[in-house]
Amino acid sequence: MIRVMVVDDHELFRQALSAVIDQEHDMTVVAVCGDGQEAVERLTQARPDVVVTDLVMPRLDGAATTAHVRRHHPELPVLVLTGTPHGQLAAAALAAGAQAVLVKHLERDDLVTPIRTGARDNGGRGGEPLPPSSDGARVCQYGDDVEDLRVHHRHGDMAHRVTVV
Repeated sequence: MIRVMVVDDHELFRQALSAVIDQEHDMTVVAVCGDGQEAVERLTQARPDVVVTDLVMPRLDGAATTAHVRRHHPELPVLVLTGTPHGQLAAAALAAGAQAVLVKHLERDDLVTPIRTGARDNGGRGGEPLPPSSDGARVCQYGDDVEDLRVHHRHGDMAHRVTVV
């Protein structure tokens, strides 16, 4: 069973994300946190296999949360979600060791597949790359050149994933 910590400052999104993850046969949510500071405080007790965190939050943002997690638990993969791409902050999260940065407008499989990949890779950086999203866009992930980030668009102007070009 893959143990997931969910971190987001929007309660409704935390609940929805937790419900999606808990519906997967091989995943369970072990902690739900309202910001990065709470996640850092609960990390050791919760013992997740993967952390899924928002990028923009009060107290401790997703990049700083990622940096803390990777510094103290280098084996623990972190997936960062964002409602709107923030190029410099997304780049900071990747530089801190995030497994990937995903824009929140995504399909179910585009979330659960990277969670499985991260758990299988145990946060290592030599594992297999994350697969393309359901619409063929490639996720922006650790090790990519993040100097030029753009948003891959799906259905009109709906941002789907942050992609490296």
